[in-house]
Parts: sequence; structure tokens; C-alpha cells
Amino acid sequence: MDDSLFSLNTILKDIDKELAECSICNIGIDTNKPKIKVPLPARYIINENACILFWKDEEKTVVKRCADDAFNPRLAFLTAFFQHYVDMSKNKANKYLASLQVEVEKENKPKHMKEETEIKIGDRARVINKGKIVEIADIHKNSNLPYLGVYEDGNTEWFERNEIELIKEEK
Repeated sequence: MDDSLFSLNTILKDIDKELAECSICNIGIDTNKPKIKVPLPARYIINENACILFWKDEEKTVVKRCADDAFNPRLAFLTAFFQHYVDMSKNKANKYLASLQVEVEKENKPKHMKEETEIKIGDRARVINKGKIVEIADIHKNSNLPYLGVYEDGNTEWFERNEIELIKEEK
């Protein structure tokens, strides 16, 4: 047997197992609500170009793979399944699925450590609310005011990262 057919058959068997246990439950606070059994497709065809779900009422749902999409049989099946059950046009369902974003866990760091550009001693920065230029003379990263700036007249002031913007030196 061809390896690609074997792996596709294995994937389809896995999908069959998962679908056998598939149900969509009501989402809400009350956990005592019964699960709603969702009818599964009578049969399906998944290949490198498309996924077709055939329903008992002789309706079918087709999802075609774009040329730049990686072949993912589970995603194709679930996209077709979603399109069949939501009350949206295929276009709106696709836009909805494309807009899904994974929430990235925020790092628990102070604001000044999240900035893309690291400020170093000797860097020149503009004080945002004053428009004046300072040279960074000291940095205490664990402080509320971690950056010590020295103005041109010699006066000093401590700043938060969001109070200053780094001036990029042109070389």
C-alpha cells in the first residue's frame, strides 16, 4: 500500500474515532444542561484538494483547499462541519474562522521590559511630554522609574520606559 494512502487512512480512522464521541453541548454556566447530539455526515471524502461532507438529507458541504494552504484533513473536515451547522454564509463562516486568534499568555514583566528596543546606558532619548533630549546615565530594571536621564544642562531625572523614546543614531 502506498505510504500516503496509509497515512491518509490512518488520519481518517482517527477522525472516525473522534467523531463517534462527538457532541456539541450548550455553553453556559449551568453544567446540568443536557448535551445536544449533532448528526454527523452520512459519509465524507477528503483528498488533497477538497473535503466533501454528505448529509442524510442528500445535502453536501464542500471545502476546497487554496493553493497556498497546507494539507490538513482534520481542519478541512472541521471547517466543512462548522460551515454546515452555523447560520452563516460560507463566506462569513470562512471569515469568522480566519479571524480566530489564539490568546497569548501575557508575560508578567514590567512595562519597560516589554519594549522591542532595549535602552542602554549612553543611549540618547527624547522625553515625550517635554520634548527634551536626555542621555541615559543609569538603569535600575527592578525599579518603578528605571531610567536615569541627564539633560544637556546637567540636571537629572528618573523615567519610566513609556515616558521616553529612544533616538536612533544615524550612522
